[in-house]
Amino acid sequence: MGSVCFDGAFLLPDFFVRRGKYKPKETDVAAVARASPEERREKAEQLRVIPEKKPKADKESARSGTKRRQEVYATIDKSYEDMKDSKRVTEDSALVSLRYTARNMVETCDVLFTNFPGLLEKPDYKDQVIEIMQEPKQYILKLEGETDNEQH
Repeated sequence: MGSVCFDGAFLLPDFFVRRGKYKPKETDVAAVARASPEERREKAEQLRVIPEKKPKADKESARSGTKRRQEVYATIDKSYEDMKDSKRVTEDSALVSLRYTARNMVETCDVLFTNFPGLLEKPDYKDQVIEIMQEPKQYILKLEGETDNEQH
């Protein structure tokens, strides 16, 4: 699941959600969706603020965190469905969101590599960076393969 875009404002930076560092409230996500186009960017930016880290919890708390994440995903999925039903989200707006997400990933990498040059200069870190980047690379290769198969 990726970010949700409304006229250039993004509700959910999914790289935070997948890592469990970002848990927006359902009401906060819905408020961005209901906001006027002028207010959406500001409200979306407020959602991107990551609260301070809490001390690590025991296994039971981790399980409840997983359950909360599942609930968040379910809420987001429902929001997508509701928006598709009312034609508020189209393939075109999904492409805008995808384009922003891809640019955001590249810009994030550029900032990290500029501020932490050791990530690319130190072999151990560089190996880890390359390993991390295999998932998006493989995903693109998969998409290209599906496109090639459809053209034949």
